[in-house]
Amino acid sequence: MTQSQISTTFSALTDVPLLQRVMRSFVTLFEVFFRYREIWGFLALQDIKSRFRRSSLGVFWIVAQQLAFAVGGGMVWSAIFGISMAEFIPFIASGFAIWGFLSLAFVEGCNTFIMAQGFAKQVALPMQIYIWRHVASGLFTFAIGIVVALLVIFAYKGFSAFAGLHYLLIGLILITLIGVMVTGTMAYMGAIFGDLAHGMASLFTMLFVISPVIYPPSVLISKGLGWAVSLNPLSALLEIVRVPLVDQQAADFHNYVMAVVVLIIATVIYLVLDARIGRRIVYYL
Repeated sequence: MTQSQISTTFSALTDVPLLQRVMRSFVTLFEVFFRYREIWGFLALQDIKSRFRRSSLGVFWIVAQQLAFAVGGGMVWSAIFGISMAEFIPFIASGFAIWGFLSLAFVEGCNTFIMAQGFAKQVALPMQIYIWRHVASGLFTFAIGIVVALLVIFAYKGFSAFAGLHYLLIGLILITLIGVMVTGTMAYMGAIFGDLAHGMASLFTMLFVISPVIYPPSVLISKGLGWAVSLNPLSALLEIVRVPLVDQQAADFHNYVMAVVVLIIATVIYLVLDARIGRRIVYYL
């Protein structure tokens, strides 16, 4: 590589306007969170209401679904894996709640801007509003799932179930930030690539099978599938929330490291996408 080529490459990497736009994108995301909280909060509330508009039980169907999956699946799979129901039902209840939030960010996040195109094309509002709208409605369901999991664990372990809440808080903060950045990334990519949502849905169906959602990581490791735990970032995201919930202790350190790496990668991709095409994203819808 010649000196001129090196200079050109270095100039591209240190493009000041691009770096400024990237930093501005980061500031704008959280500025919109505070400045437009009434708008995205209202939209998220309407999404939740529309989901249960004709239902008599309303959001309690989320609780019913969570308990049905945890108790029904726990009774069967605990017998298959030779694990006591007292250990397995809390495990599967928490895993189901966490996976639902991850799926919402990675899969349904692809349609964030597409579902909001009616607003986006008629009202001049920051597109980040729709990211926070999607995350807020997802966090509502996720919070209910975590509370249900805590109640299930409390039923088996009593007040000792709350001994790991400080570790749980760390995991929840990390996974929430990851959910925001992943949703933003998938929103832009989903608007550009129309088939992405279908591809991600298929991918997550496969990942559900090889990730420790409904069975402990030790089961995969004992069957020679340890790579599905150690190399699977979704496994780490499950563990940083589930271990404090179920075992009342911190997850393994490498799980937190992998979660931070996922957060950094998602943040960088989102900021670059927003800086480059944020102002033109409406034309892709």
